[in-house]
Amino acid sequence: MLTHIGRKNPAYCTSSGKVMLAFHDGNLLEEVIQNGLQPFAKNTITNPDELRAAINKVKAQGYAVSTEELTEGTRSIAAPIRDYTGKVVSAINIVGPLQRLPDYKIPSMARILVDAAKEASERLGYDARFFR
Repeated sequence: MLTHIGRKNPAYCTSSGKVMLAFHDGNLLEEVIQNGLQPFAKNTITNPDELRAAINKVKAQGYAVSTEELTEGTRSIAAPIRDYTGKVVSAINIVGPLQRLPDYKIPSMARILVDAAKEASERLGYDARFFR
């Protein structure tokens, strides 16, 4: 995959961006929608209602998936990292070609990422017992 340090990608078409949108305390999702949802690849979500539904799914399942939404032939999976206050401050993700991240691998890869995110969160002082 071609990328470079410091590159900024739209949050609505990346898995880590979707995580940040899903767990943001404010009105960030609506701000992103108001700025317009431009297509980048064949699966970019450009319909506001579809994006809201996708973000709700991220909240429910605890991780995000982006399949050919930013770049053709790629998939990414991300999970939220929380600080000691319970706020999502970052995300951990994997990105690769569809051949290496096929549909059937999503659940197992997501579990690995969620576990890694949980460990990173705990190192930042997050304790899930206090946020149920």
